[in-house]
Amino acid sequence: MQNLNKMSLKKLSLLSELIIKPGKSNTYIRLLCVLYFISVGLILQSSFYFSIKLILIIAILIQLSFDYRRKSPCSEIKEIQFFQDKQIGIMTKTGQQSYTEVLILIHNMLFQLIVFSNFNKRKIIILFNDQIPIAQLRLLHLKTATK
Repeated sequence: MQNLNKMSLKKLSLLSELIIKPGKSNTYIRLLCVLYFISVGLILQSSFYFSIKLILIIAILIQLSFDYRRKSPCSEIKEIQFFQDKQIGIMTKTGQQSYTEVLILIHNMLFQLIVFSNFNKRKIIILFNDQIPIAQLRLLHLKTATK
């Protein structure tokens, strides 16, 4: 009985502290390439002057090169920490922000749309499923489900 209680307490302590460090996402780059390819096709089929088409396509290629170097939709986020006292800390390149609530709005095969909120501020991030390990993804869902 005591052994079972120790195991459940250990699992609860592991659930109470979660640190997510989003990595680079290949799915994000693939999705962007498909979207930019469709955009270039639509620009080529439009009735714009050739010089305007060329400028728009160059702008898309420049944006694709920036996105390819970052490989993350939220590249400013270094890590997301869940603490025992229901606080959520987001470490960014500029500093740390703290939130009290987290909600997963959209979860599908490609990405998660996550909302962090506090009394006066709100942050929405996109986290692709290949940016974090599956075990952390499951812990994130457990953490948001238990309020």
